[in-house]
Amino acid sequence: MHTSKVVFLIRLTCVLSLLAPFSIQAKDTKKTSSAPTGRFLRITIPGDNKILTLNEVEIYSGGKNVAREGKAKQSSTAHGGVAERGMDGNKNPDYNAGGQTHTDGSGSIAPWWEVDLGKSVPVEKIEVFNRRGLGDRLNGFTVTLMDVLRETVFEKKKIRGAERILIDLRKKGEVSYVTFSGKKEKPPATGSPVVEAEVPEGYRDPAPFAFQKGDVVAILGSGLADRMQHDGWTETLLQSELKGKEVSFRNMILSGDRP
Repeated sequence: MHTSKVVFLIRLTCVLSLLAPFSIQAKDTKKTSSAPTGRFLRITIPGDNKILTLNEVEIYSGGKNVAREGKAKQSSTAHGGVAERGMDGNKNPDYNAGGQTHTDGSGSIAPWWEVDLGKSVPVEKIEVFNRRGLGDRLNGFTVTLMDVLRETVFEKKKIRGAERILIDLRKKGEVSYVTFSGKKEKPPATGSPVVEAEVPEGYRDPAPFAFQKGDVVAILGSGLADRMQHDGWTETLLQSELKGKEVSFRNMILSGDRP
């Protein structure tokens, strides 16, 4: 009996060794994260004479907002809107509540805000909270995620400046818009996001504007054009180029002046 048991064990071992190359390994059914990994997050508004104001920026990794663990900086600062306000936890949409960033008050070229997370982490979602009033300043903004070498690993351009903007990096940067209270935002009246349009190089309007004889120029509001008109600069310049057109000017900010 003892000898038969030994023989059986030897044969069983041989069979298992033959089957080893064909063994089936259990697959790990746990989904791996498709979120890009990065250390630096930058928000930019392309263009000239722009102002960047952010209420709050949240960066989610492993389901946790890690933005507040980082260090923020920005291209310039005005009106007390330091970069740290963009991740201070104060989500009050009113600027006077003291929780929002603000770049150069007179506007600058492509202003930006950036946070250094201190190390590379997988970023699943980014949420940007806008300010109340002047929120359209964010129209057309760009979000860029960079690795430790500052190489771009994710970028989304031409994002509309809604009240709250959610960017899902696990879904290739899918963007959704909600209100300050978290409700789904109603689509714009046009049915499409309002963003800056790119004008092809060399484009010319096929039907350029031209003054007609007897036209009336009505200036509304109290802007730069009004102040120029007060001194006659706007009217003088145009009249010098519109000889014979009999164009008249009316400043609608002044009571009694009618077209």
